[in-house]
Amino acid sequence: MASSNQQFNFFSLEATGRSRTLIAQTHQPGPYFYRGKEIPGLHGDTAISLDQAYVCVGGSRERIIYDLTDPALKPFAEKMENALEAFEKERAFELALTPPIDDADDDQQNNAQTASPLTPADFFDFLAQFVKSFFHTHSEQEIFALKEKYHLETGTVNENDLKYLPLSYAVQHGVGVCRHQVLLAIYLTLVYFKEENALSMQVYRLRESLRSIDPKDYDAKGQYRAGAPLFAHAVMVANFKNGQRFFVDAAHSFSLEISAVTEAKDLANLQDKFVKHYPGLNIGSFILFTNASYTNLARKQPKTILSAPKP
Repeated sequence: MASSNQQFNFFSLEATGRSRTLIAQTHQPGPYFYRGKEIPGLHGDTAISLDQAYVCVGGSRERIIYDLTDPALKPFAEKMENALEAFEKERAFELALTPPIDDADDDQQNNAQTASPLTPADFFDFLAQFVKSFFHTHSEQEIFALKEKYHLETGTVNENDLKYLPLSYAVQHGVGVCRHQVLLAIYLTLVYFKEENALSMQVYRLRESLRSIDPKDYDAKGQYRAGAPLFAHAVMVANFKNGQRFFVDAAHSFSLEISAVTEAKDLANLQDKFVKHYPGLNIGSFILFTNASYTNLARKQPKTILSAPKP
């Protein structure tokens, strides 16, 4: 394990390998059909809509039916609203100029209750902690078994349809890894920002590879060595019209505004958070790559943003 001082030598945009998002587009571009209906694939440059259904594909694993109009997802949004109400009340007291005490007068109590509304940063911090509460199993074997269970219950016999699993079914059973958790996070985000979403923000899912922070996995120039371990991962990116950009990793309970994160020094004050949420992993280069990617996407250059440098 590298020391905290060594870690930042490895935070660069010179990570080797190709983007998993680009691989998904190139080798499995679709179209996809489920129960006779064509459904578009979800890629890194897809601005996700609350009135659409998508297919999430990756390798030989299950294909996730990501239908944001699925009524079975609504109870999770309702639970979020209840949890947010409690979160806002707790935050209101924390933000009050004078903490409430037993003999506080009514004005003081009212001021605490009417603190400023949640900012996007507040919401994403809440969301990153909240989503994992729905998932109690994080095993690929359990996901495979759940897919089999779903098809037995629904009487699925079509060979193609047997590849699919609805997100709502996975969440209902508390089974899912990062690819399921990020999709639920995106759905809840779109519900929360529903009134302003069409005008003020776009939300994306990025699939990429996390790299280790071990010095032996890097060459003398700080580039990741060919053959060093890669850990497939999925995160959410929210772009706001005002220029704010948020990185949300539900699987690691981590969120960060990354709008101004363009070089390694911009991450220097985050060492403790990185160690806590990503032990052994080079999240710094991942964040730099993500911000650069979606900055370029905003400039209408999707092919450029979705390819990481080759070895």
